[in-house]
Amino acid sequence: MSDMTVDLLLINSFLHPDLIVYPSGSGLVEGRLAPAYKQDVRAGGGAYTGKVAAQFGRNVSYLDWVGDDVFGNVTIEQLSAMGHDTSGIHRYSGQHMFCVSVADSHSQGATMVATYPPDWQRTFTEISDGIHSAASAADAYVYSWFWSFAHPDLHDAPTADLMGDIHRHHGRTVLDPNWKPDGPPPPHELAELRKSLPFVDMLLPNTRDASLLVGEHDPAEQVRRLLGLGPAAVVLTAGGTRAYWGEAHDGRVYSIPTPRVDVIDTTGAGDAFGGAIVSTARDLPSSVAIACSAASLTTAAQLGDGPLPNDSLRAQSTQLLAEMEEHR
Repeated sequence: MSDMTVDLLLINSFLHPDLIVYPSGSGLVEGRLAPAYKQDVRAGGGAYTGKVAAQFGRNVSYLDWVGDDVFGNVTIEQLSAMGHDTSGIHRYSGQHMFCVSVADSHSQGATMVATYPPDWQRTFTEISDGIHSAASAADAYVYSWFWSFAHPDLHDAPTADLMGDIHRHHGRTVLDPNWKPDGPPPPHELAELRKSLPFVDMLLPNTRDASLLVGEHDPAEQVRRLLGLGPAAVVLTAGGTRAYWGEAHDGRVYSIPTPRVDVIDTTGAGDAFGGAIVSTARDLPSSVAIACSAASLTTAAQLGDGPLPNDSLRAQSTQLLAEMEEHR
């Protein structure tokens, strides 16, 4: 790890199930299609974020752990199809995993290194030291998904302090609150998240995350209030309709509609948005537009397959954005 020049750090968890909505009326459960409109499944955890980074032309390889489920397996299959080395990936079947992913800026893009220590008998100090070790080589930015600690020993963990240390010493921070739909977060976690926001360069909430933080339901007003809590920029996704963003230096809120596609499966749409926005070296409005296009495209295929070849998702996202601009 110390030999790497790191420009991307992912901090994530598998502690809550993703809520996957299938417009066709089918849900995916343990790899089988079953009749259901909504299914709680353990999924995501950042694996798709790395996959989308690969689809945007990044040189991606996962090391260590991914979930031993249909989502982890599909991620491995898709990375292999794109020509990435997946020989170092192990599958973990437990429900509680802590993820630290690091990307280095060699050659064309980033090499993603995902580690999921499955031993929850670790202290927060041990986990914190591991994050600092991984982040010590970071020189561009840090992408962090706020995690919810399930282990009793970690309930009072000073996660805001850790975010502050990473922000001060290791680079740019991008934070996705990533609250799952199995109930509101405990008050101590919400307080830690609020304390973390002054150390965040870009906050990536959805409208539900934002309502928990600021008690507001209008997306534009949510962005304004979130900016007041300290992040330098807020990019908010409002389902499949629009994305809103604002920056603290001017306080104004902007929005863009998401491209309309025939939705098959919403799996990985949020990860696609995050992976695209951190992989696009553009100004914020252009990055948001490209991320919206990428997220829309992933919903047009089962399990968020989207376009598979390297650079294809980036190219098709740009094309979809151009077509949308033409019809305005």
